[in-house]
Amino acid sequence: MKTFVVTLCLIVFPHTCVKLPPNFIKCNRHEPNFEECLIKAVNYDIAQMYKPHKKVRLPGVEPLELVSMSSNVDTNLIKLTERLKNCQFHGVSKGRFRTFVFDFQRRVISANANLPFVESSCDYKLNGTILGVALKGEGPSWLDFTSFNMSFYVTYDEVVKNNKTYVKIATCKVDGKPEKLHFRIDNLFDGDEEAGRRVNDIVNENWSVLYDDIKNEYLDIPGGMLATILKGFFSRVSLEELFD
Repeated sequence: MKTFVVTLCLIVFPHTCVKLPPNFIKCNRHEPNFEECLIKAVNYDIAQMYKPHKKVRLPGVEPLELVSMSSNVDTNLIKLTERLKNCQFHGVSKGRFRTFVFDFQRRVISANANLPFVESSCDYKLNGTILGVALKGEGPSWLDFTSFNMSFYVTYDEVVKNNKTYVKIATCKVDGKPEKLHFRIDNLFDGDEEAGRRVNDIVNENWSVLYDDIKNEYLDIPGGMLATILKGFFSRVSLEELFD
């Protein structure tokens, strides 16, 4: 059993067709080198997102900000109630796509990407158990991801407005696992440093099994963030503007 509520710092606006930013690479879907152009374009364009592009509703990703997240998790190894706020993720613009496919017939976007290193920080409040060990606290926390290999599978519908075709995101699924995770959770047990150190050691020593236990739940978070970003972008930029 799990529930999540995620708030990303991004607002989705109604359909208003705008041009792709001039510093973005544009690919023509009718050209024979479209797939080659597309992977080059997405890797180049994500590197431009260190700052926001407001006209096309793309947020700046250095840092990428998550306003808040609330979760109630009950898995085999983790049972806790958690609230995160003021989260920042650094390193997202360094991600590189290895594959990127835009299937217009099936209305599917699929991709594989690698994030070499992402550092995140959040203010937290939690209460529960991990591996049967009680933990409780409120304060700052940090989480580092090393070499996160991720896959994305997005389905969409098409909406025609003012003779332009827009993408309406239907589902967004993210999968993957990093090569390494490292946690630091401060101020556990009202600042009991020894108890806090033991819990941090347990979490870091067992990060892989803990990740596998909760992966399907927590990957809903980047899935929701990606869906929100895509909804904002495709609400402003038509398929004709992107690919014709």
